[in-house]
Amino acid sequence: MNHSALFIKLMDRLIPVQVLSILENSFAMCLSCVKWGSVFSQFSELNAGVRQGGVLSPYLFSIFIDDLPNNNNNNNEHICIAQNKNPQMC
Repeated sequence: MNHSALFIKLMDRLIPVQVLSILENSFAMCLSCVKWGSVFSQFSELNAGVRQGGVLSPYLFSIFIDDLPNNNNNNNEHICIAQNKNPQMC
């Protein structure tokens, strides 16, 4: 999920600038590493997505994908999710 696209969608919903600023700062400080046994990898910035386990994460993701079906209907296309990931099934 692209953070800039999320912020645009939040602005379209008239979310206050103060809340957007808090979210922007939260995403800017988001780092991740991998732990394998007792060894940690180097930290790297997360430039997309939401925090796993974050309280707001499900809501932000829902807002991000909320208009997805509407966007596809404008193109006379449909959404297909193939469980076996075979695009020929769509």
